[in-house]
Amino acid sequence: MTPTLQTLLASAAILAAAVGVWLLWLAWKRNPKPRGGLIAGGWALLLAAAVLLAPWAGGDRGVAISTLLVAVAATVFIVISGRWTLPHGKKAKPIRATAGGADPAQGPATTWPRTLAAVLLALPVSTAASVAAGVALAVWTPGAPADKLVTAAFGAPLILAGAMVWTCADRKLLRTTLGLLGLTAVCALAVVLRPH
Repeated sequence: MTPTLQTLLASAAILAAAVGVWLLWLAWKRNPKPRGGLIAGGWALLLAAAVLLAPWAGGDRGVAISTLLVAVAATVFIVISGRWTLPHGKKAKPIRATAGGADPAQGPATTWPRTLAAVLLALPVSTAASVAAGVALAVWTPGAPADKLVTAAFGAPLILAGAMVWTCADRKLLRTTLGLLGLTAVCALAVVLRPH
């Protein structure tokens, strides 16, 4: 494969991933309006990005790079569209139901202590839970050592992503804390009780 073709494939994959995330973001913004076409188009482009990367990077690395591209594109859209602070002197409005459905709920970071707690939950606590889950997956997954390693390598980041989203979306920090600590404890127990 020529360097020019590799560059074209990589560029097309990056564009497909970015547009796919954008379509999914538009579908989320259109809730509850019709959005089936946007969702289907977004996922089709994300799949196309993985397919375009496969000849250049290989099947396994192509999926990993495609996942990274999706995460980067989603982060960019969140940062661009997000409203991180309220205007000076204004207070948050209460959540009210509308004709089209309920407004999006506020996250847990309403005061600086809660913001600090949410950050700690989203970063070190979620990371500890995902590492514990990854080790448990590596121990309990049947098959060859390579299969165990791949399962843990793909499973732990997915668990980390889910835990971080949960901690940033759930207003009840105690529930989030107990859930993550419980997951860590169960996974640690599973590792200790691993079959010999």
